[in-house]
Amino acid sequence: MSSYITVIGGVNNSATHVSGIVQVPASGLSGTSLASLQSIVDVVNAAVANGQSSLVNFDAIAGKTATFAGSSSSGGIYEITNTDSTGASAAGTANNISVTVPSSANEVVVQVPGTVSVAGNGYTSTYLIGSQSNAVISTNGSAAPSGNSGSNPNQIYDLGGNTTIYAGGDNQATLSGGLDRFKVLTGNDTVLATGSASVQAGVPTGYAGTLDFINSSSAQATVLGGHGSVTAFGGNAGGLLYGGTGGNNSLIGGNGGVSLVGAGNNDYLLAGGGGATTSALNNDLFAGPGNETLMASSVTQNNLFAAGSGTDIISSAGSGSQAFFAATGSATMYGSTVSGATNTYFFSSSLQGGGGNDVLENFNSKTDNIVILSGVNIVSVTGANNGNYPTGAALVTLSDNTQITMVGYNASNLQKFVGGSIIT
Repeated sequence: MSSYITVIGGVNNSATHVSGIVQVPASGLSGTSLASLQSIVDVVNAAVANGQSSLVNFDAIAGKTATFAGSSSSGGIYEITNTDSTGASAAGTANNISVTVPSSANEVVVQVPGTVSVAGNGYTSTYLIGSQSNAVISTNGSAAPSGNSGSNPNQIYDLGGNTTIYAGGDNQATLSGGLDRFKVLTGNDTVLATGSASVQAGVPTGYAGTLDFINSSSAQATVLGGHGSVTAFGGNAGGLLYGGTGGNNSLIGGNGGVSLVGAGNNDYLLAGGGGATTSALNNDLFAGPGNETLMASSVTQNNLFAAGSGTDIISSAGSGSQAFFAATGSATMYGSTVSGATNTYFFSSSLQGGGGNDVLENFNSKTDNIVILSGVNIVSVTGANNGNYPTGAALVTLSDNTQITMVGYNASNLQKFVGGSIIT
């Protein structure tokens, strides 16, 4: 059985009523989701049918426009279809057609098969994009039309086509199936993905938006944060989640393996969050230039952490191999204490440039290792005279001036490693 959303269409030129329907194909949506969306569309259908709202139907195959004027001065549907003014469908596809949404419209329907570029009118709109359409949508903002007050987010429903959305203003998008790209320019945006999605915030360069992204699909997602701030949940399939340089990013991995990349200050990166179950997939977490928190929950197994140039807190509860890479900043690292877990801490001048100040809170000589690369070695081990460590601590200094504080250790027990490049 075909899946589609039914929208009123086929304009009768008698100027007394509108007849006909346009079936907008859908792919990747559940029956419940289709029914819910149809109920939203039916409200608009009724407003056109009773003569309150206007309808403009652009037959993209024939290049003709038919209009029905409603009694209201604002509000209405703008349809880009393969349907003529009698409601009859034409064969063929659109070939790189460009249209601009009329100022009176606040509902936009893209049903025509093929490639079409749509420039929004800058007002609050609902966009409904069919699964056979390769659409490029520029929302151009989310202000209220003349005569109306307030500003609400654009509601964007992609029904499974290959859609690219340039999102200016505030937007809420549902991307279903297809291969979709959501590009945040400005405003506050929320994206719910049930198919493959690639999200870029602050693209082109120079723009900054705030993005909330939820991946509810079984496909991997890519989120590139740009200049704004990003809250992203990787879902079942994981993917690449890249924070924005605006900082305050929250990047959460679910059941799938993820690469989480911080980009600003006060970022929070978590692998195995959001109610995830045990997964054997690998996770990679990279701190940005600011102060970052990197964590892996107990449902994860193998995790890699890379510190940044700021003051970082890195902690793992994974049950497999945990790899920690130090950098030029000051990182406090907590290895996993789960049975069977191992923790390896890497220090390298070629990676970090040397000179970092790091703290290892729970180093376990039975399961953990410190590995020093790039020809760097241990030059001294002394007691760390710091009241912050009531159980004592040893300060390990490397030949590139990196300092490692090992909490709970006595310097005398580590003297044997001086001159070498490994602590076990």
